[in-house]
Amino acid sequence: MFGKLVLAVLVCTGFVACSSDDDETTNPNGGVIGGKKITMLVHEQEDLTLTFDYDSEGKLVMASENDRKLNYTWSDDAIDYTINWGKLRSYELKNNLVQKDMANDGSDYFYYNSARQLKKWSPDGDLISLTWDGDKLTSVTSYDEDNSLEAKQTITYGGCCNAGYNPLIVDIVCEGSDIIAYAHPELFGLRSTQLPSSITTESDEVWIETGTRNYEYEFDEAGYITKIVGKVESEIVETWTITWE
Repeated sequence: MFGKLVLAVLVCTGFVACSSDDDETTNPNGGVIGGKKITMLVHEQEDLTLTFDYDSEGKLVMASENDRKLNYTWSDDAIDYTINWGKLRSYELKNNLVQKDMANDGSDYFYYNSARQLKKWSPDGDLISLTWDGDKLTSVTSYDEDNSLEAKQTITYGGCCNAGYNPLIVDIVCEGSDIIAYAHPELFGLRSTQLPSSITTESDEVWIETGTRNYEYEFDEAGYITKIVGKVESEIVETWTITWE
């Protein structure tokens, strides 16, 4: 979860208004957001490629993580999904927010504030606590199953935004464990247009990397993020390429 540690400096290649794209509207059938969708995320350093396919209503129906395939089936109160070897899991929905991820080996629970933003998440018996200031995620704190502090990330912003949402916010919290969150962050209370200018991690755990990363963002003509570059001093250590359709 906190193997990456970041202190980021934002470089904006142009002005982007801090508001949702005009094409984006809330879909009452499942709570998904219309408009442009992320169809591919590529992390060069980790040799990771995520792809996303949607139905005519804009709901994710298939995703791939390199050779791993996930298929999604939607109903009013759940999203069922299977992975390569056919293991079935299910997200339980309430008021168009994921409440828990149900699996044969237990469940992960999700909790939200009054603004429908994720405030707590319990993956595998641990606890992740989030703090928000408006649309801005300002801190992510991790506790182990014994409720001992593992790490805290403090996030600040430089006032720059993008036309869609920022998948980096999802990655800070989930780091690939819930792939559907990259396609539908609104279902996990993680949809934000904001671009962090700095993220600082504190931890006494020796296995958690501490340090700083500087981030630069590139956008398409419509103001959607197409590239995120993370640097430690002048060395590029993280590169995301994002495709929207």
